[in-house]
Amino acid sequence: MQTTSVAQGDSSTYAANSLTISWSAPADFGCSAITGYSISIDNAGAVTTSTVGAVTTTTLTILTPGAPVAITVTAVNSVGSGVASTPVTLTPATLPSAPASISVVALGKSAITLEWPVPSDTGIGDTSIAISMYHLWVDEGYGDGFTLLSDQASRTYAHSGLIAGQELAYRVSASNFMGEGPFSSEYRFRSMVVPAKPSSAPRNVPTLTTQTAIHIEYDQVEDDGGSLILNYNIYIDDGNGGAFGAAINNGLSLSYDTSALSLTAGLTYRFKYSAVNSQGEGPLSDGVAILLAEAPAAPQNLARADVETLSAGVIRITWGEPAGNGGSVVSGYKVYRDGKLSYEASNTEFTFTFYDLSVGTTYTIGVSAVNAVTEGPRSELALLAASVPSKMSRPTRKTSSPTTIEVQWTVPSFDGGSAVTQYRVRRDDGPSTSFLSDTTTTSLSNQFTGLLNSVLAYRVQVAAENSLGVGEWSDPVTFYAASAPGAPASLTVISQSTTQISLGWSKPASDGGCQIEGYRLWMEDVRNPGLKLIFDGSTRSAVLKYSVISPTISASTTYRFAVAAVA
Repeated sequence: MQTTSVAQGDSSTYAANSLTISWSAPADFGCSAITGYSISIDNAGAVTTSTVGAVTTTTLTILTPGAPVAITVTAVNSVGSGVASTPVTLTPATLPSAPASISVVALGKSAITLEWPVPSDTGIGDTSIAISMYHLWVDEGYGDGFTLLSDQASRTYAHSGLIAGQELAYRVSASNFMGEGPFSSEYRFRSMVVPAKPSSAPRNVPTLTTQTAIHIEYDQVEDDGGSLILNYNIYIDDGNGGAFGAAINNGLSLSYDTSALSLTAGLTYRFKYSAVNSQGEGPLSDGVAILLAEAPAAPQNLARADVETLSAGVIRITWGEPAGNGGSVVSGYKVYRDGKLSYEASNTEFTFTFYDLSVGTTYTIGVSAVNAVTEGPRSELALLAASVPSKMSRPTRKTSSPTTIEVQWTVPSFDGGSAVTQYRVRRDDGPSTSFLSDTTTTSLSNQFTGLLNSVLAYRVQVAAENSLGVGEWSDPVTFYAASAPGAPASLTVISQSTTQISLGWSKPASDGGCQIEGYRLWMEDVRNPGLKLIFDGSTRSAVLKYSVISPTISASTTYRFAVAAVA
């Protein structure tokens, strides 16, 4: 009879100084019941024997940990010992313990390198038994649990292709010749890197930047590296193109101003920024250069010009430099009409003319100054497309006396596109004297009083005025302070025919106190009532007769004539 199938027990029985074995009873036990078994242990030539009862398993003790032994089992009955089993070599040892922990030895963008130690017990209570393999498992958070990531002999592993912000869990076990030991505790990791480079440079805010402080704004970084942004760092150079200074922690704000710094007006400063998370500071953004200056003030003294000489559809403006250039030289000016840009002037131009405007329309005219920073506010005027009234015709005498002259006039031929508001009339104080101060009136006549009776000749002028100003003065006309002369005497027909009528008259009995200067003759066709001037001899005092000839007159027609003296 022979015992068969000698084998070691399962891993729950593994020990460093004992072996638990089992076997199968002989199929043929010689017609006598098995009473026990003899177990032989050959430890490198030193053989020991022990016996057990009629069982098929036992634990062998007092073995040398890690030392292999050859074991045979022989069945015994009342007749004697049977045939020994085939020798089986077994080694007293355990599975390795779990590696103590997993740690990170390197962290890169989208990658992590892990490391773990040799188990403290590789099989016999120390680390003398070789580890044949490590088994690294990972849970990538997709709901599938742990999956085998790598079987390897080394104790480090580089895991790449990670997604920023991904939650990962790792565990590792070791194997020796006995098999695979338990897992280490889990190492949890959130895949993180430093924030990405900002996608754009900081920007100047011209409406807030002044001559003493620069105001910038910037964008939130698009990739936070899988970790919350802790703060943004601002970097500024020295304003002369030199190196950037130390980082300025600006918290989580997306704007910054330099009011706390001592910068120099007129210098150009460069700005960059970066984001910081738990993994550190990301790369710097591209830079932007900003002049420490602000928009210029509005141009001064915006005014309408040459209104007396320009036509009604033309507006000319002038302006002066702004009170302040904002810390940067004014490079030019922008001219607007009703909010639309009409012209860009250089910094030496201070006048502009608008042509072809609609007469009677009011336009909003504006001018702004521009410097290296931006365009400043506008100076504005509401201007009517019009001109001063046209030149007046000469006034005429309405009435006069030895101490007064009353003159009259007609409205100007063109009011300039703006209604006449009043008239200005003036006289001098006699020959070779200048005109006296204007007198204003809204009527079409004016009386001068307190004059000297026919002693002096007075020059008189009149001009019309509207909202834009005073038009051109009329040509002067001379009057004497005197009563009107009497009517010429003896207006008679000297001769007449079918083609001619000759008239004559005598001087008036009274010249009104002023020398007669001449005569005016009027004629009326009785079929068409209304006197018409046919002879103006107002400067020809010696002419006392006048002939009217065809075609001014027609045969068989009746005419009426009148003559008046001019003083």
